[in-house]
Amino acid sequence: MGFLGTRLGGAALLALAALPAPAQTGLQPNACYQPGLTAEQTIETCTALIRSGGGSPGNRAIAHYNRGLAWIRKGENEHAIEDFSDAIRLNPTDPDFFADRGLAYKNKGDLDRAIADYSAAIRMKAGDARLFNNRGMAWLSTGRRERAFVDFDQALRLDPDYAPALVNRGTAFAEGGDFGRAVVDFDKAVALDPKDATALTHRCHARLALAQAADALADCEAALRLNPADTNALVGRGMVHLKQAEHDKAIADFNTVLTRNPAMVGALFLRGVAKLAKGDLAGGGADIAIARHLEPAIAERYGRYGIQQP
Repeated sequence: MGFLGTRLGGAALLALAALPAPAQTGLQPNACYQPGLTAEQTIETCTALIRSGGGSPGNRAIAHYNRGLAWIRKGENEHAIEDFSDAIRLNPTDPDFFADRGLAYKNKGDLDRAIADYSAAIRMKAGDARLFNNRGMAWLSTGRRERAFVDFDQALRLDPDYAPALVNRGTAFAEGGDFGRAVVDFDKAVALDPKDATALTHRCHARLALAQAADALADCEAALRLNPADTNALVGRGMVHLKQAEHDKAIADFNTVLTRNPAMVGALFLRGVAKLAKGDLAGGGADIAIARHLEPAIAERYGRYGIQQP
């Protein structure tokens, strides 16, 4: 592949679940990506190579691609899109360039363009389960759940043990209220990787909706041992405490969530419900009023878990 011969081989394809390690094939000492480089260092070295104007169009495309992935690591999706677009202009036959530009578009909330790029990548590499999984997630984010199911099912036909697609299909089932089928998918994902904190958290929420409080609590506790910063697992544990009338424990969990992420309106609503149940009418009412203003249908969302406003 020449002097720019190392690329971060499809790094974003699993970004909706977990980033894989970058490919090492063909690493050259002067490549603009090497193991251990920070995003800033990758951007600096790739920029120098791009400005030098040397190398073949294919190698310059890889430099833009590597720099684009570094921009994604920094959360700079506009810059990433520019680099991936330059990579595509130089080499329009590489599916990874389209797939990772699709991720940058998805991060920006431009879901139609994300889907278009994932579709282009699929046309070039129709046997890659990761591409169908990521397009499925983009469909799910638009609310087109049936299209998401088609993609998740295809991902799992290609790779029946592909845990991210199991977790994401389970999420789609749960969003549609089919918590039983969601748990089946989460069970398979956890069996494949018992340390998958995301699968454990999702199963916690689904089990709670099925009134399996003890199992739900065990899942959220396990997820928090693996990832103490998981605010969704804290919300799940708080909901279990709330349903078990352990209101102080529930409020403590929701307080922690809101300290870490004040924008989590669900935690605000749930804290309000817990405060009302404790008799704090003013505090609970204030939390619920703000939550309802931000999300008018929030009570219905948590009603699916058997949580009702007192």
